[in-house]
Amino acid sequence: MNKLLAPDTDLVRFIADILLENGAAPGVEKLRAPSNGESTVGPQGGGGTRGRGSALNWEHLAENIVVFPGKRPSHFLRKYIADIIKVSFRPPAIFSMDRFIDFAYERLFAPPDRKIESMDAANILYTIPGVASKYGNGGPWDLPLDKFLPWATKIFSDFEEMHIEKVSPSSLQKIEAIAQERLPEGIQKRLVYLSRIYSAFYDYLRSSGFSTRSTRYRSIAEKISELDTAEYKSILFAGFFVFTRSEQDILRELKKRKNVGFIFQNGHGIDETIRDLGIEIEREEARVHKPKVYFHRCVDTHSEVFALSDTLGARDEFSEKDVIVAPLPETVFPVVEHALPNLETEYNISMGYPLSRTPIFALIQALGKALETRTPDGRYFVPSYLSLVLHPYIKNIRFDGASYPTRIVFHSIEEYLGKKNMRFIKLEEVERGTQVIRDCVVKLVKSGLSGVSEEKTAEHIERIHTIFFRSFDAIENIGDFCEKVLACVSFVSENSSANRHPYSAQFLRIMIEGLHELKLSGIAGEKMDNVLGYFKLLSVHIGSLKYPFEGTPVEGLQVLGLLETRNLKFDTVYFLDANEGVIPDTRKEDTILPYALRRNLGLPTHEERERISRYYFDLLTSAAEEVHIFYIEAAEKEKSRFVERLAWEEQKVAGTVADVPDLKDIFFGVDFSQTDPAPVKKTAEMLNVIRGLRFSASSLDTYLYCPLQFYYERILRLGEKDKISGEVEPKEVGSRVHEVLSRFFSKRTARPLVIRPDDEEEMKNLVDEVWNDSYGTGANEGLLYLIKLQVKRRVKDVLEFHSQRYKKTVIIECEDRGRDSVRGKHRGVIEIPGAGDVKVLGWFDRVDKRGDEIVIVDYKTGKDARIPKSAKFTGSPREKWTKTLVSVQLPFYVLLYFINNPNFPLHRVNSSQILLGGNPIDEKLLFDEETEGEARKEIFQIYREAILRLVGEILDPGTDFIPTSDPQKVCPDCAYTVLCGTQWITRGDW
Repeated sequence: MNKLLAPDTDLVRFIADILLENGAAPGVEKLRAPSNGESTVGPQGGGGTRGRGSALNWEHLAENIVVFPGKRPSHFLRKYIADIIKVSFRPPAIFSMDRFIDFAYERLFAPPDRKIESMDAANILYTIPGVASKYGNGGPWDLPLDKFLPWATKIFSDFEEMHIEKVSPSSLQKIEAIAQERLPEGIQKRLVYLSRIYSAFYDYLRSSGFSTRSTRYRSIAEKISELDTAEYKSILFAGFFVFTRSEQDILRELKKRKNVGFIFQNGHGIDETIRDLGIEIEREEARVHKPKVYFHRCVDTHSEVFALSDTLGARDEFSEKDVIVAPLPETVFPVVEHALPNLETEYNISMGYPLSRTPIFALIQALGKALETRTPDGRYFVPSYLSLVLHPYIKNIRFDGASYPTRIVFHSIEEYLGKKNMRFIKLEEVERGTQVIRDCVVKLVKSGLSGVSEEKTAEHIERIHTIFFRSFDAIENIGDFCEKVLACVSFVSENSSANRHPYSAQFLRIMIEGLHELKLSGIAGEKMDNVLGYFKLLSVHIGSLKYPFEGTPVEGLQVLGLLETRNLKFDTVYFLDANEGVIPDTRKEDTILPYALRRNLGLPTHEERERISRYYFDLLTSAAEEVHIFYIEAAEKEKSRFVERLAWEEQKVAGTVADVPDLKDIFFGVDFSQTDPAPVKKTAEMLNVIRGLRFSASSLDTYLYCPLQFYYERILRLGEKDKISGEVEPKEVGSRVHEVLSRFFSKRTARPLVIRPDDEEEMKNLVDEVWNDSYGTGANEGLLYLIKLQVKRRVKDVLEFHSQRYKKTVIIECEDRGRDSVRGKHRGVIEIPGAGDVKVLGWFDRVDKRGDEIVIVDYKTGKDARIPKSAKFTGSPREKWTKTLVSVQLPFYVLLYFINNPNFPLHRVNSSQILLGGNPIDEKLLFDEETEGEARKEIFQIYREAILRLVGEILDPGTDFIPTSDPQKVCPDCAYTVLCGTQWITRGDW
């Protein structure tokens, strides 16, 4: 029997009726009608025509074979039969097409050979005897193994496609000339040998007793006439849409047998498939069936999922006849977490979730990146080291029976390394670093952990280091590498809290199985040039692994991918991510063969994928009673062309080209309006803290620009966490430059400054010295090394500037922040009217004596000075002082110097900023050369009053800490924007 069913017929139930009603006799032209007038088992309108009173023929079910394109319909077919006969039975043999080929192969080629997968194939492709050697070292690919492997999976996939489509080596020879002309040079060089490698690969498989999916299909196609199927009452091929050439050869031979039948479902393009097989077909009469379609236009994936949740929540119950279709794997977990838990129903997820999207894969990636940074002397790049040890699976490894101590340990290490500005580190520096271990123990004891010691803590850190770092110091081959990664994964599984999280245990299990598979593959004995090659290989291999969600395939609400809905009829369909590029999938083939060559060879292209997607999408939606389409409409996303076609059908019925009926816009009811940060009133406790402060120039500048920031930073002491990243912050570079200048000029104090020819070399040596002290040998690597070179190139300009500008200068003192960084070298007391004495402090980069004048110097690695615009700020409102006063730093330095040197004439004290980042280098003085004597004293008194006013405001109980009056300038660089709710502000927004 060859039958073409209507699109809305339940294919699986139809087959169940055939097997039960007619004993699977293939020659039956018409199914028996119900004998007692009862309703049919299948859905009305073609779902099945056998009545409950009909005679059942189930004793011989096992003598039948049913072949579907995929695996999933088999579960439903067995369930339908069981629901009907309600007794134990031997089911028919139900195969996917691949499983049917294996079944036939095992019969025709006993004992069967070993079926290999992609990693074994990659090894063979790289080392085919008689082929690789012919083209010299590296084989025809002229690539080391680690660079060849990412290509290997594509080459193997292309070879398999060509082989199953019966592409001959001679056909490939014809296109090699085309390949040489049209492909990029790197690919041309390799494709020129394609036909010989293709032929040699499959010759080698045959001679070595190996097979692949395509060789089994080809072998069955050649020997299908020898396959004995007489013992089976029927062999039904059901629900197919497209066939490879090998499949066509197999089916053209099988169609000659009386016990073989074909069942198709009507849809776009199916007539071409039937015509290619050359079979006569009985067509089921088409029926008028139109589902109710609802469109949900969303702004993003989140709104899709919440819209789905609301839609599902309107229903009371679900069955296996309801399906959520999720074409994108990344949508599955949001559905699982936010839509399904709210339903009081069983559900089944039958689609694979890529292991590459799981935390265990992220751990392997972090491990590879950390190991990749290892230097010959055993140091690791600190940001990569921290990225690994702060992965949740590692920082929650149990220590003394609990997981929180390890978090404390590694975050303490992170804090320590941040303070030290270390870029590269040896493991021993952490394990045996007295200070860092002591810091860890102090925090562990404060957390309540008893019995902890420095020795025990160091041993715990060393144990983790050994598993995740030292074990990879020497790798023998791929098999040995897999063993080491297995040890890491097993260690995490056994010693961390990873297994407590939903799905994590299964992710770990799949990872372990994948590592064992790679370890036992034919490529296991190969050796890579470096550790990066091993991790690239592992990423390629893991990229093909998926986690199968567990569930009962035929119970409850179903969650499937599009192709998993093949051959199944659902009453209600909820289709997510119905966007162009997703359905149909418009990505290019992952192939080494360009589109034109694939077409020339008759290989599938993206057009073929589109045909398949359209066929199954149309069947799925047209057979349902109710369809909900969810899609995202945004700047870079548009609804699928399939959805456009559905919408057009709805518009034709409605007689309008406006928005389709039953269109619902989904958006979050979020209020994006912003309010200004609220002022903070001073309490008695806060005032006690304020009275104990020592005020510096930087703290007063902070208050000048944003009193609220001063409150967070100086009162609450919410300091920024030291960040360690691959980037080098400008502030960090400035600190290193300050240190170089301090070391250079501190050797030249108490005597006239003279710049000599050999000073440039000394300064460059000091740059090396400072960089080595700060970063170790990591100072000569990456971005740090480039910055060091830039600083060295600037040294000459700095010395020339000093040589020309300060010929009669005597340096009195230089900054030494190593000794005075906590309290400040210069301290004093000032009296605030109405508030009493307050303490002040500061650091001077340098103090010069220029003639009879003292100049307090501040180095700026930038090119813009921050100095008051004379005394003009006195006439502007207080909130405008940021634009007129600009900064109190230079006036504050003069005030602090005068406090400590009260007998020195005030009019002979000045301060300046040397702008090292300018071109040319320049110096900006607080008082210019024209401002002398009494004029200087008067201006200084204005600056002094401004400083006293700022301190007075801070001490005043009635003055609130208010937000900045210049948010677009202040907020983007502030560390407290989240507390204020101003993190959305960028420069130029206001």
